[in-house]
Amino acid sequence: CRKSIESSSVMTYCAPLAVTEIMDWNDADAITMMRHPVDRVWSMFRFQTKSCFKCNDLKTVYQDIADGNTSQYGTGVCLAQISNHLTRNLLTNLTVDDLTHADYNDMSEEQQVMNAIESIRYRFNVVGVLEQLNETIKQLGYTFPWIAEELQAESKDDDDDDDGNENGNENDGAKS
Repeated sequence: CRKSIESSSVMTYCAPLAVTEIMDWNDADAITMMRHPVDRVWSMFRFQTKSCFKCNDLKTVYQDIADGNTSQYGTGVCLAQISNHLTRNLLTNLTVDDLTHADYNDMSEEQQVMNAIESIRYRFNVVGVLEQLNETIKQLGYTFPWIAEELQAESKDDDDDDDGNENGNENDGAKS
C-alpha cells in the first residue's frame, strides 16, 4: 500500500490531521468538512453502539467516562471518538500512540483548542461545513478552479435528486 500512497495525486480518508504529519503530507492541499459536534458524536455513537459501547445509552457511557469506569469499552478509538473528536482530529502534534487513546496527550483543553484553530487557519485550503454543502462546493470550485465545472454539475444533480432533506441525503447528511 505504501508505494501506491506515495504516488497518489489525491487521497481521501477520515483520520486525524496528525496522520498527514506522520505520512509526511505536510505540503499537500488539505480540505476538511466540519459537522455540528453534537450531530457528529450522536452519529458515531449510533454507528458504534454494539461494537464499542456494549449497547449502553450515551448518557451511561458519559457517566462511565466521568467516573473513570471505561475498561468495559476496551482500548482503541471508541472513547476518543466521543471525547471532543472534532478538536482531536484537528491536532497536528499527536503520535500514532496518542491516536488510540481518549486521554491522548498532555495538552490542556485550551492548548488543544488553540492547536485546532491554528490547523483550521493555516493547514487547510478549504474548510467546508456539511450543513452548508452548496456554499462549500462553491468554495471548492473557487479554490480548485480546474474542478469547478464538475462540482457544479454534481451539485445540480444532487439538487434534482433532493428528497426534501436539507443535505439531499437521509444518512446524516453524508454523501457516499
